Amino acid sequence: MQKHLCPDGLWCMIKAMQCWIQRACKKRLSPQGKHKEEPMALHVLDEANRCLGCKKPLCQQGCPIRTNIPEVIRLLKANRMDDAGRMLFENNPLTTVCALVCNHENQCEGHCVRNRMPSHDPVHFSIIEDYISTTYANKMTAGP
Repeated sequence: MQKHLCPDGLWCMIKAMQCWIQRACKKRLSPQGKHKEEPMALHVLDEANRCLGCKKPLCQQGCPIRTNIPEVIRLLKANRMDDAGRMLFENNPLTTVCALVCNHENQCEGHCVRNRMPSHDPVHFSIIEDYISTTYANKMTAGP
């Protein structure tokens, strides 16, 4: 990340994140001028398929910003990636950064009902969120 100093000389992390997101949001175009459609990463879809679709999603309750995790996963599985990305960015404009730095283990993943199973293996929403938000951000030309 590029360093930016605030007028008072303190590190300005928000400005640095904005620059990082702007670089990440630049469109990648094919020679014909259209967006490149990347095949969905199979490990992401495998992780999404592990979601039980709980009627009372504990993962959402564990999320400090109450991301509608089951709906995001449902949209991804229905091949509606743009809708899932839009939902993530409308709920949290810094979703691309949060997918990387958020403490998922103690929040959404830590509250996943699959932790109560003998395998203690929750759905790793951090992987899903990172894939969707990065893919969607790369397509954005304007805000959500």
